[in-house]
Amino acid sequence: MKASGGILIFLWIASLMIALGAGVYYYGHTLVVWWRPVVPGVVIGIAATAVLRRFKRMRTTWNTIACAILACAIGWAAILCGNYELADTSTEHIEQVTVEKKYRKEHDETRRSGRRTIRTGRKISTYYAEVKFPDGRTKEISISFSEYRRIRTGNELDFKCRTGYLSYPVFDRK
Repeated sequence: MKASGGILIFLWIASLMIALGAGVYYYGHTLVVWWRPVVPGVVIGIAATAVLRRFKRMRTTWNTIACAILACAIGWAAILCGNYELADTSTEHIEQVTVEKKYRKEHDETRRSGRRTIRTGRKISTYYAEVKFPDGRTKEISISFSEYRRIRTGNELDFKCRTGYLSYPVFDRK
């Protein structure tokens, strides 16, 4: 493999991770059914792949698949990011959400030990609360350990909500 091929693979992986990370972050602050931003993201990805397919380097099957995956991830992230960042601030209001349940998930901590060996270490807990908005929608949010200890099921939390650019409601913790 040429050095330029390795660099392109690295850039592809880095771009994919950035796009997916941004999409997950903005999805966490948006009240929308998961498939609504995914469908337009896939359409954007397919259209971008069709346009980029005209280049000679993009004519191989693997390059086309990689381009389609990256374009779909970027399209999905761009839809959610645009909806959140361009939200209408004139519609901002405070909503009191009810904590339906709180729970924790345990994961094994992994550490690299040597070049190729990965071993598991101690258990790590992440804390979540499922909140219910006044209109009946529910959302799972990640919370810190101190918040996990402080809140109880049935408590009410204040969220700043506003209408997003694409009409998907967005929220922030107050």
